[in-house]
Amino acid sequence: REGIGEHRNKVMEIMSRGGGVGTNGSTLRPRGTLARGVNGKSSGAVSWLNDIAQLTHLVEQGGSRRGAQMIMLADWHPDIIEFIISKVQNPYILRYLIETTDDEQIRELAKEKIKFEPLSPEEKAVLEYAINAGDKTIDDYARRLLADGGRYTVNNPDFFTGANISVAITKEFMQAVENDEEYALRFPDIENYDEEQMRYYNEHWHEVGDVREWPLPVKTYRTIKARDLWNLICTCATYSAEPGIFFIDNANEMTNAVAYGQKVVATNPCGEQPLAPYSVCNLGAINLANMVDKDRKQVDFEKLKRTVQVAVRMMDNVIDATPYFLEENRRQALGERRIGLGVMGLADMLIYCEKEYGSPEGNELV
Repeated sequence: REGIGEHRNKVMEIMSRGGGVGTNGSTLRPRGTLARGVNGKSSGAVSWLNDIAQLTHLVEQGGSRRGAQMIMLADWHPDIIEFIISKVQNPYILRYLIETTDDEQIRELAKEKIKFEPLSPEEKAVLEYAINAGDKTIDDYARRLLADGGRYTVNNPDFFTGANISVAITKEFMQAVENDEEYALRFPDIENYDEEQMRYYNEHWHEVGDVREWPLPVKTYRTIKARDLWNLICTCATYSAEPGIFFIDNANEMTNAVAYGQKVVATNPCGEQPLAPYSVCNLGAINLANMVDKDRKQVDFEKLKRTVQVAVRMMDNVIDATPYFLEENRRQALGERRIGLGVMGLADMLIYCEKEYGSPEGNELV
């Protein structure tokens, strides 16, 4: 709880200054896990992560520029199904999952999310009257409500609305999808750790955060057909635009942060460049429309070159000039000195140069 509270405070500080932040909740205990210290059970990763997501709304009310959040959970985490379904707002997608899935846990979690409100006798009478009167504007809707006996909505419609969510996808999971294999949902076996193992867990699990690298016993909570989990992600993403997917192993194979002993655990909602924990990157863009000699209808490459030089120098100065409110951010920023200089105005540049977008000449210029 102390670690969650500390993380929550840091998220709030970053967002209060208009920053974007990413959280990976895979270190949080699964739902129903025994918490021996208080002789109770964990409410699960998803409920704690929703609490962090709601900070976006609280900070927004402060009147400053709104921050943004991305929250991720690993594909091996036992709460991953609940996480995937958590942002579905369309009750008919939940009904589809309930009626079509062969997986009992998916069915039960979809049932938890959906809510049914039966029609009152007065409502039934009004709908029947509208149908008998031939009201075409309400006819199909009325017939559907009468057939169902009521209307379907969702429980907790504001759940996770303060953040985007993504599943952190491992190579093992994708291999299991391709081979149509079972996939294990697992977590450190904390319910059976002795005192020494529990001390090690409390001191190091949040640093490791990956069951594949964890040296102590790991418990498999259940197995699921990898393709069922993949299809669930695809269905929810298609009709709810959530969750996204983040290929976390690919990010760690390609990041240069491994050169100094760090790894990627999440990204912010934009995620242009996956960074190590507490890494920051100040962003800027060169307007290519301003880099054109409009009389000659050509790009002024010397002007572009000078602009890039000035922009890089300016953005590097920003790294030193920024007042860092978290020591971890300051250490990463001054140690890595990351900048993100991009471009904008590409289409306008092509128009000024009288080049058609997508043509061989346009592509050559781009």
